Amino acid sequence: MDINITNKSDKIEFLSKYFAYIEAIRHYKVPDKTTLKNLLGVAWPTLQNAIKDFDIKNSPIKSNSEGFFLDRDFSIHAGISIGATQIKLYLCNFDFEPLTESYFESIGLKEIYKSLKQDDVRVADEKSVDEGYFCYNRENSVDGIAWRLKKIFDCLIQIDNQTQKLLSVGISFPGIINKDNLRIDFSPNIKCLRNVFIKDLLSIELWKRLEKNEISVFFEHDTQAASIYEKEALYCKSEKKEDYSSAKNVCCVYIAAGIGASLILNNKLCRGGTNSFGEFGHTPAPDLLVDKIQNSMLSIEEFTDKFSYEGITPTIEENQDINSIKKVTKHISPCECGKIACLESAFRRNVFDSYDLDNYLERINNQNELKNFNETHPYRYRVLKEYIGYMIGLLINFFNPDIIIFSGRIVWEISQLHNELNTIKANSAIGIPAQNCNIILGTQKIYSAAAGTAISSYHSLVNGDSFCDICW
Repeated sequence: MDINITNKSDKIEFLSKYFAYIEAIRHYKVPDKTTLKNLLGVAWPTLQNAIKDFDIKNSPIKSNSEGFFLDRDFSIHAGISIGATQIKLYLCNFDFEPLTESYFESIGLKEIYKSLKQDDVRVADEKSVDEGYFCYNRENSVDGIAWRLKKIFDCLIQIDNQTQKLLSVGISFPGIINKDNLRIDFSPNIKCLRNVFIKDLLSIELWKRLEKNEISVFFEHDTQAASIYEKEALYCKSEKKEDYSSAKNVCCVYIAAGIGASLILNNKLCRGGTNSFGEFGHTPAPDLLVDKIQNSMLSIEEFTDKFSYEGITPTIEENQDINSIKKVTKHISPCECGKIACLESAFRRNVFDSYDLDNYLERINNQNELKNFNETHPYRYRVLKEYIGYMIGLLINFFNPDIIIFSGRIVWEISQLHNELNTIKANSAIGIPAQNCNIILGTQKIYSAAAGTAISSYHSLVNGDSFCDICW
């Protein structure tokens, strides 16, 4: 880095000392001296003296006639999310903005950018919309994941060799991650990642190269990572119509391959006693949600859709008791977690008629299947809303949040759902807590977990620990 600090420990000490200032400037966008003093209780001259004491010639904190801002080019951070459907890489500057192709060209790293894009699986239109991240096919074996990580790190080390700006890299995984020994104990939707030590996914030789370059690597849970990104996005007014930047109690629900929930309570990320907070998808959710919808309450379209996917083509006769029609009993396999009645398995079979993970992933990765889901599958859409309402009710009644953010492929692609989230809330939770809880859609960034992992890696660098406590 172009900074007058000789070793890595001094870099960390510097970042730690100015962390509060940096985050205040990041979130409040060009604050003046008075605003900073009111927020942090420390006057600007005190900070200036500290900078002089450290002999820092290139601080990330800059100022002009309008106020203070961050030097976006101060450092680079990377986030890698290992998902059940894809592996994603997000590269960002010090202000957590994505590094675009034009940036790589401007610093003479066009060939590295091409190398990262080589295996990108998105279509041309997707690449032009979001060029600041990279998307690769999922890997179904430990060797495959290790191979992909090596390819990514080879490029990241080349970037650092030429820029000396890559400070930290984060890698996120779904499932239960033991923070004491950095082991993935259980990952229901990536079956090869069970009882796997995370550090073993990188070779000894690669760890030596990272150490030589002073690149720190940290780890994160994917649902927590997505929550970190969504919380940061609340400060970016360009991302939304309403200003939710002051919200301190935020729940995030991510619905895609799995169903995860995370909680930011009083502006602190909740991790739980064993780092497994938010395994929402594996809580009990019996099929009573489906039984609640009586046939007599269905429209003709909903009725037809219900029995078509249950294997029956019913004929509705005059005065017929439609509740007497019996459905076909299908074989129900346990969820990957071993339970039959968990939320994820019930959601998959009752909304998408999917009785195994591969079939479910095939369905939700089909944009045409989701795009007009409310029209082509009106009954299943009604069941989907029951499950969304079940989640909203639990979260509001238990945690009383200011905001619940819904994210993930299911809610992004089924656009009709966007318009009904608050109506679903009104039917699902009690009085005052529900009235004061806003239900909003996430940023719709498919790389949210990877981006949140990059942000988490910066926090972990500052705090010197993987799975660090993150406060806003």
